[in-house]
Parts: sequence; structure tokens; C-alpha cells
Amino acid sequence: MEINTSYTRKMINKGKIIIWDHIYAVYHREKKRSLFATALRSSRVHLDNLSKMQVKLAFKTLLSSVAHDMEVFENEATTSTREYISEQL
Repeated sequence: MEINTSYTRKMINKGKIIIWDHIYAVYHREKKRSLFATALRSSRVHLDNLSKMQVKLAFKTLLSSVAHDMEVFENEATTSTREYISEQL
């Protein structure tokens, strides 16, 4: 999978790094599926100035299905991002 350098934002929560690329990787896999496993769509991942201010888009991004997809298809590097998503539910 290609890494999109415009989505390398990161947050630190309780000393653990949460990287936007982890969520973008789930979206990238989602685009290739014939049946969607998560609710990630382009408008929820490709943010502009207006969408960055919409709480409902963040809510639709931080779903248990996204964390589950990371758990199944990603390595241990996504652990802190998965934990953060689980805390938000």
C-alpha cells in the first residue's frame, strides 16, 4: 500500500501515538472491497477545512468496525490507535 504523506498527522494520547495513516490504511482496503466492512468513505478520510470542524465526521470515523479491521489486517503498530478508538466508543 502506498503511504499518502498528506495523511501523516499524529496525536499523542496518554503517551501513545495515534497516527492518521492507520485509519487511512483501513479506508484504502475498504475501497477495494465489494462489500463494505466499515463506514469509512472518501468524505470522512479526505478532510478539508470545513470537514475538519464537523464532529459527526469524526464520530463516523472512530467506529468499532474500523478498530476491528485494524486488528485483523494490521500489525502491532496500530495498537495505540485501536485503543484510542475503543476508548471513544
